[in-house]
Parts: sequence; C-alpha cells; structure tokens
Amino acid sequence: MRNIFKSRAFVLLVFTFFCLLLIVTTSNDIGDFEWVGEAASAPLRPLLALFDGIAARIGVNVRSIRDTEQILAENEMLKARVAALERERRELESYSGKIREYQEALNLKGRFSEYSLIGGNVITRDVGNWFDVFKIDVGATSGVSADLPVVSSSMALIGRTILANTNTSNVVTLIDEECVVSGWITGQNGGAVVVRGDLTLKEQAYCRVDMIPDGMDIKPGDIVETSGIGGIFPRGIEIGVIASVRQTGNGLMRYALLEPFADLKKLDEVFILVGYGSEMDAGRSADLPAAAD
Repeated sequence: MRNIFKSRAFVLLVFTFFCLLLIVTTSNDIGDFEWVGEAASAPLRPLLALFDGIAARIGVNVRSIRDTEQILAENEMLKARVAALERERRELESYSGKIREYQEALNLKGRFSEYSLIGGNVITRDVGNWFDVFKIDVGATSGVSADLPVVSSSMALIGRTILANTNTSNVVTLIDEECVVSGWITGQNGGAVVVRGDLTLKEQAYCRVDMIPDGMDIKPGDIVETSGIGGIFPRGIEIGVIASVRQTGNGLMRYALLEPFADLKKLDEVFILVGYGSEMDAGRSADLPAAAD
C-alpha cells in the first residue's frame, strides 16, 4: 500500500486533481465559496443569536434608561416652571387685589371729598375668631383722634376709633358691645333704628337692630346705612343687611339681626374719615341711648 502512495502514477493523479480543482474554482465567482463559511459558522449560530439577543436587550435597556432620565429631567423642569407660574399667579392676584382696593379707595375719597381719608394697616387684634377690637399703624401724628368713622375700601362701615396714640390707634368694630350706631333702613318704608354690638351675637359676627318703630315693614334683605345722627358717622355709609326679624318674649317688641357688609374676619387695611363732626360733641347724641357713640 505504501508503494502505491509513493508511485509516480499516484503523485501525478493527485497533482492532476488539484490542477482541475484550481481551474474549476478560478473560473467561478468568489461568492461560490460562501458555503464554506456557512458550513464553518453553522455550529456557532445559536451562540451568535444568543449574543445578538443579549446585545439587543442591553441596547433597549440603555435607551430606556436614557429616555427615563430625560423624562425625569423634563419633569423636574416642568415642576419648576409650574411652581414659578404659580408664584407669578399669586403675585398677579395680589397686585390685582391691591389695584381694586386702590380703585375703591379713590371712589371712596370721591364720594366723601369733604373728608380727609387716612389709610391704616391692622397690626394687632384681640383674641377671637372675629375682629371686634384691633390696632392700626396710624395715630395722632397722622391726624387720627378718637371717635372717627372707620370704613373698608368698599365703603362698608367697620366701626370707629376709640383711642389714638402717637403712631397707633385702637378701633372698635360693629360687633363689639361698646359700639352703637344710629342707622337708617333704606327704602320707601324705611326709618331710623339703632345698630349695636351684642355679646351673645359676637361669635356669629351679627349686630342687633333695636328701636324699630311700630308699623315699620322691616324684613330680611333690607339694607341698613348710617343715618348721620350722633356726631360721628356721616349719613349714607352702608352698615349691613337684615338677616332675620325676631319678637321679644312678650311679643310686643321687635328686634333684628344684622350681618355687616364689612368682612370682620379678614381685615388688613382700613380707612379713617377725618373731618366729620370736628366741632361737635365727641360722639354723643341725645338721639341715641346713653351707651351710644
């Protein structure tokens, strides 16, 4: 057998075979050898597919992480923008409220042009749910004295000054039992009444309306304003609205509950009218009971 492999005939046969193989392969495109690569890579295909799947998932996760980080960053930016817009909204509302107050104050001054108008800020108040007595940051140096009308920017009666220090003043409001105002029921069947604070009504922020004339058709919804009697309050300042009408125990007398127009729970700024009754008695009037202004 060894002699056959060493014989010239066998060597020539092998050489001829390789020559023919070379001729055949060189006469075709190199792409004809793709089957060789495919055959060699066939065992590695599952592993390559696994690696491709892992790489694809990693890519998806990386993109997802990037997208999440971008979304979180955008979310933080949006939160900051919303917070900034909310601050701007509050500032605009505050400015708008101030503008309305100034406009109402100008209207107030135009309506009572014969009086000096002094604005003051509330700085302290008595303990309680409602403003019954409080202190403002203007006093005698600004022209404030005792027994001057105090109103809101919307021209609703708040009360009167009871003490004026150098730079501060004390104000008593309608719901305090020390405050009594001569009022007038508006309308065709109106007439004079007395509006006073009542200890039992204070927590409800109501005033008591007394001395209702016989025959007066007083009813819920009627508007009460100052009558101008008494030397403190000029005529025509709105006090409040009648909430209910009640009979006394014997049924012969009537009284009413009045809800003030001024919001006595949220007082920040008030206005004092100076000039009315400057030559009159310091707030007393024979037209009112002894406890009156």
